[in-house]
Amino acid sequence: MPKCETCGNDYDKAFQVTENTKQGEKVLAVVHKGLLDHEYLPNDHWDFDTPFDLESRQVCFINWGYGIGSNRWKDASAVFLFGEFHIPKRATIGTLLGLKQQTANVHALSAFQSPNSKNTELLALKEGHLCRWEKQLAMRGNARSIDGNGVCGVQRLYVTGEFNRFIRHKDQLFPGAKLVFTEQKEHLSEGGVDALVCLLYQGNNIEITTVDLRNSTGISFQKNKKRYLSMPIVQKAMEDNGWTFVSGNGRGNPSRFVREMSKAA
Repeated sequence: MPKCETCGNDYDKAFQVTENTKQGEKVLAVVHKGLLDHEYLPNDHWDFDTPFDLESRQVCFINWGYGIGSNRWKDASAVFLFGEFHIPKRATIGTLLGLKQQTANVHALSAFQSPNSKNTELLALKEGHLCRWEKQLAMRGNARSIDGNGVCGVQRLYVTGEFNRFIRHKDQLFPGAKLVFTEQKEHLSEGGVDALVCLLYQGNNIEITTVDLRNSTGISFQKNKKRYLSMPIVQKAMEDNGWTFVSGNGRGNPSRFVREMSKAA
């Protein structure tokens, strides 16, 4: 990764902050602990008494696992969550067996031996942990500034976590928040279901034909319509944004996604 003169080696994170904030803003950036321990990012700017000056932005860097419940960054108008707070699988298994009051013997552990275990209880605990920390650290910024009427401050949140999980849980984590994609062209050019979901979350389209879809993402609904429309993440994106899929009946009348006018930004 190229080197940033002001932010060590982790140029991409510094770029994301400067690209999405204005000079003078107070910013909280949550990163993995190793980046601070090894000084790839400044490791001694934990609060706004001693912020890091990143091109005239006042930036605090903290790591996942730190700061839960703290109000010290509540003046931050932008919060960046880089990555997610994964813990070792063994720790999640230990928590699960403890909750079930089971001894960690060969029989109890046999259900978790696969590297990609599909055990529903294990996956629920794993996702619950990730969502808890995503919610907690996302809300360290100006959202914690509550006025006399119980209204919180305005805050922007930038997330780089796992896409599918975020879409599934975003309404529970951040009810009423508006979802906006950055680097949209890159998402679309990558193709696949993520590109389709990104397109469905665009704010101003009221119609997307299957020709538009193929040109934007490379997805062919002639071959894959049933598979894509059956995916829960696509159904969620359609529901959130008021899309209905209408089948066409000829070359001059292609199938299309049609949107409720009230849902268009």
